[in-house]
Amino acid sequence: MSRGGILEDGTRYFGNRATQVFSRPEFADYSAKNLVLLEVDFPQGKKQSAEQKAANEKLAQQFGIQGSPTIVVMNGTGKILGQLGYMPGGPKAFIAAIDRLRGPESARTSR
Repeated sequence: MSRGGILEDGTRYFGNRATQVFSRPEFADYSAKNLVLLEVDFPQGKKQSAEQKAANEKLAQQFGIQGSPTIVVMNGTGKILGQLGYMPGGPKAFIAAIDRLRGPESARTSR
């Protein structure tokens, strides 16, 4: 099974996703079977070292991060399948959006 990944831009909106999606059992089960999760924090208004700021800028450029919140969905080889932002509807809506990006692969590995 090839698991995809999510690169998460951690922001003040992360709290909403953590409460409404990421901390819910149905998303935890889905992600354990299908995803590798990585949260990357791009703090605004928070002091960062020059090295951290440069690393964040490189990641933002590499993954096309334009704003916050941004969730980058990739396949098992690191190919970017698309981006998601905050959306209502809890885990079910979020998982459906990921599956749409993952395409036919999601039918073989989801749930």
